[in-house]
Amino acid sequence: MAKGRSCGLVFVGLFLALGLGGLLSGCGPRPTPTPALSPQEIAQRAAQAMLEVQFLHFRIERSGAIAYLDPAYKTMVFRRAEGDFQRPDRMRVLVRIATPEGFTLDVGAIALGDEQYATNPLSGDWEQIPPEWGFNPAHLFDPEVGIERLMEEGLRDLTLAGVEKVEGVSAYHLAGRATGERVVLLTQGLIGLGGDVEVEVWVGSQDFLIRRVRIVEPATDPQDPTVWEITFSRLGEPVEIEPPI
Repeated sequence: MAKGRSCGLVFVGLFLALGLGGLLSGCGPRPTPTPALSPQEIAQRAAQAMLEVQFLHFRIERSGAIAYLDPAYKTMVFRRAEGDFQRPDRMRVLVRIATPEGFTLDVGAIALGDEQYATNPLSGDWEQIPPEWGFNPAHLFDPEVGIERLMEEGLRDLTLAGVEKVEGVSAYHLAGRATGERVVLLTQGLIGLGGDVEVEVWVGSQDFLIRRVRIVEPATDPQDPTVWEITFSRLGEPVEIEPPI
């Protein structure tokens, strides 16, 4: 009998201990859930995160209507560009261009601030060129008019379209609009005026670094839209960009 009472008391003691422990844990401070970020907050964080990246690799691709690198002469059509950027103003890039005759060639370019070089399309030799030559992708990261400033203050009607994978990285998919004038500054005139521009941005959900930007030109053909897509990778991986000659 004593043994039965002893077992019962042990059982009751365990029950009370477990119950009391549960009550105490329930009365203690609970972790505060992380509030969901608004699209505007994501954009602001992305702007700040990108400004802190000293090195990155970029790829620019374009589809749709023709974009001339030399609008006055219309001899060089922009196809794509890929290269590396080092803050504040160093860039090396390989630009693929096409000619009206149907030839395609790659032209290398290096920018060290206002000091710029490009390969001669005929000889392949490096030559120093004027700062105003062609399209300088380093302009995309200009602190006054570049992508970071666009994210900070140039987008409106911003919405969160979802969370997606971009080259294996989880990313917020933002969609919004920007004025044509704002995008002209960003692209040095390669995207012309004509109204608002649709802009989509994919921002890493963990580090808030921009992985991709997609811009649809205004007044584009709905069946064959003119689209610019800029992809970023190797964010923060050091590169050396030096004069070629």
